[in-house]
Amino acid sequence: MRPGVMQRPKLSSEAEQQYQADAALTAAVRAAYAARRAAIGPLGYDDRIYRRKAMAKPHVHALTAEAEHLLTLRETHRLNGIPAVPFEPAV
Repeated sequence: MRPGVMQRPKLSSEAEQQYQADAALTAAVRAAYAARRAAIGPLGYDDRIYRRKAMAKPHVHALTAEAEHLLTLRETHRLNGIPAVPFEPAV
C-alpha cells in the first residue's frame, strides 16, 4: 500500500456475514444460469431459432424461473440487507 493511504476499516461480524450471504447468492445465480445454458445445449449459442425452441420447453422454463427467482433474491438482499461500510474522510 502506498504511504499516506489509510486502510479500509475492518468490517463488523454482521457485515461479514452479509457479504458471505451475497457471495453465496451470486454463486447460486451463476450456477442456475449455467444449468439453463447446459439444458439448452451448445447449438443455442449460435442458432437463435434453436435457442428459442429450447427455451420453450418446460424443463428450461423451470430452470429460467429458478434463476430469475435467485436473481431477485440477490437484488433484494443487496438493496436491503448489506450494511454500509462507515465512511471516514482521510483529512
